[in-house]
Amino acid sequence: SRSPSTTLCVAVPDWTSELQVIALDLAGVMVSAGAACSSGKVKPSRVLNAMGLEALAAGGLRASGGWASTEGHWNAFADAWLAARERQVARKRSAA
Repeated sequence: SRSPSTTLCVAVPDWTSELQVIALDLAGVMVSAGAACSSGKVKPSRVLNAMGLEALAAGGLRASGGWASTEGHWNAFADAWLAARERQVARKRSAA
């Protein structure tokens, strides 16, 4: 069944959006580091900054659904993001 068209923002303070985009791309999931109008730019989210969330701005990630998006697509995003986050946390621990 079809999921509602929606946009989701995920932001973490210790994982840059650029690295999140790369990790998800390697998993076959397409996301963006910024607003749709800033496609191709890698800089902290001006929206998160404007909301007073400067500490999260460099780690903001945008996932958008469309008319053909399903619950399975959102589950695939969640699974890929969580797996990538676990790898990132493990790397930080081993480097400490």
